[in-house]
Amino acid sequence: MNKKVDILLPCYNEESTIVECIKRIKSVMKKTKYKYQIVVCDNNSSDNSRKLSREQGAKVIIEKQKGYGATLLNGINKSKADYIVMLDSDLSYNEKDIPRFLEELDTCDFVMGNRFKGIIKKGAMPFSHRYGSRFLTEYANLLFHTPSHDYHCGLRAFRRKEILKCNLSTNGFEFASEMIIKAKLNKLKTKEISTDLFVDGRDSPPHLKTIRDGFRHLDLINKIAFENKIIFRYLTTFLLIIFSFLLMLYFSAIIPHKYISNNTQKSVSQLYELFKGNTTEAQPYEQFEQYGDFKNLMMIYYGDEKYPIKSMVEMNYPAVCELLGTCIYAFDSNDNVMLNYSRYWHGQTTILKPLLIFFDINFINILSIVVFSILFIITLILLFRTDKLFSIAFLLASLSINIFFVPKSIQFLIVFIIMLIGIIIIKFLYERKSKNIDLFFFIIGMVTCYYDFLTVETITLTMPLLLYLYLKNKNNDSFNYKEIIKYIILWGIGYAGTFAAKWFIDFLHYGPGIISDIMHGASIRTWNSNNIMEELKFSIINNFIPIIPFVYINNGHIILALLLLLLLSFDLFVNKKYIKILFIVLIPILRYLVLTFHSANLYFYTYRALLPVIIIGILIISSLYDYYKFSDKTK
Repeated sequence: MNKKVDILLPCYNEESTIVECIKRIKSVMKKTKYKYQIVVCDNNSSDNSRKLSREQGAKVIIEKQKGYGATLLNGINKSKADYIVMLDSDLSYNEKDIPRFLEELDTCDFVMGNRFKGIIKKGAMPFSHRYGSRFLTEYANLLFHTPSHDYHCGLRAFRRKEILKCNLSTNGFEFASEMIIKAKLNKLKTKEISTDLFVDGRDSPPHLKTIRDGFRHLDLINKIAFENKIIFRYLTTFLLIIFSFLLMLYFSAIIPHKYISNNTQKSVSQLYELFKGNTTEAQPYEQFEQYGDFKNLMMIYYGDEKYPIKSMVEMNYPAVCELLGTCIYAFDSNDNVMLNYSRYWHGQTTILKPLLIFFDINFINILSIVVFSILFIITLILLFRTDKLFSIAFLLASLSINIFFVPKSIQFLIVFIIMLIGIIIIKFLYERKSKNIDLFFFIIGMVTCYYDFLTVETITLTMPLLLYLYLKNKNNDSFNYKEIIKYIILWGIGYAGTFAAKWFIDFLHYGPGIISDIMHGASIRTWNSNNIMEELKFSIINNFIPIIPFVYINNGHIILALLLLLLLSFDLFVNKKYIKILFIVLIPILRYLVLTFHSANLYFYTYRALLPVIIIGILIISSLYDYYKFSDKTK
């Protein structure tokens, strides 16, 4: 009974009810032994609410920031009481319930009213409020398992010190939901009791706007769940991104054939000229790299805007395109055998198809070179400003993997663009000590799967991760292997989960038989030989052969492999400067060992996955001088 009590009344132009409300509260509280004061939390009213409140002996505090939450937070923060009761000042709640709420605070931290357990007078709660409140309440309970079943009841009581621990911050009516959810997250002992609701006594429309404030409540619930519920965080992200992928495919599929027909045929002819008589060169492989663009062009050409969903799921193309340079004949045949390519998302077609409305592939390649060059230079400048050594290593390693040929292949180019954007994003996330780095790797894994079909997919993981670890190592930040393993796993879940989503869509479209076809397509990219060891050898060797300048040296791939092995061993056992990031080397190597047949035969794509390995090698070489200089000083 010695506890001080503040009774907060949020008020905005309530001159028609505020006097009667204060009188009723006084009538109830004088029969108790609580030391109380009535505090009118005025939201900068333009009527006589403040004057009338003071005349009734109430304390008035003013909050100019508009909003129910801002007004009450002002009162809570300025209060010196032990217990706080809050209720609306429009006479809609039963003031006689206040002592019951206060009594419960002897054993609880937070007491919530439930109007649905009490009496709701006719006309007191509109239909939209009744069912909107129920929906939002049960949706929040599904996520947070709170003890409240009326999130929007305005009568509640709490221990001030305990509620301050919740760090409440919202300004609008969603403050009511925030208080309940954060009370649960902060483990406040909460109880719900019944209360009644009456028709309010104001002579003006209610301040609550059903649709606007309903969405604000929903947004708040999702935001808090996103920050605090792991499953919700990743599941909602996954579903939203998959939905956006489907939308992009759909809008691409409904582009009329007549708009892209001429440029598509012209583009295939242009690529055919590149292949013709020039498919035996071992270096620089640019004609092979555009092999995938043939298929992309034909999938676009044979899509049917009359059946957009069928087209975007199946992604069929003529069988003649399986042979290098023979796509040109597909336009002259009336009985093309179509092959199913539905196991991939083919997100690159959502970029290529709109471009084909205006340009042919030659112009698109020029545009690609410009865009890629600008992005590469921007990335290089940002890296140089962050760390000169890393930027130089990145540039040299990029040149060693023929970076200048990347824009020649659309499907290839997009993966590198994702990598460059990923590097930029991770730099800013690290500098701002963001809590969303985990989500970044999850999302970039999904985006990679959508746009790539097994070229150099691992660089969107390894390059941002390498920069992140390099910066942590450089700045002596605490290093947690569990954190890094989590990022790798999240990228993998994003990538594999996006694949699985496409396969599920295929299952719904084709039926169970498609799964065996998908599994067969996946299996032939692993081990497709009677001599597995021979295939493993070629998988590794073929991906070391194209690296510049070693490609121009006899047995250069062997020299390169031995040099990298020597450098890695030196750092692992002697120098130990980059020991914490050496495991990144294993990621592309494991990729070559798992997708053995694919890596051995399509090495003109996959060898560029060695980019982070070469960067690490260059970084170790740069550390040799410092190591031996330090060794001389210690002698």
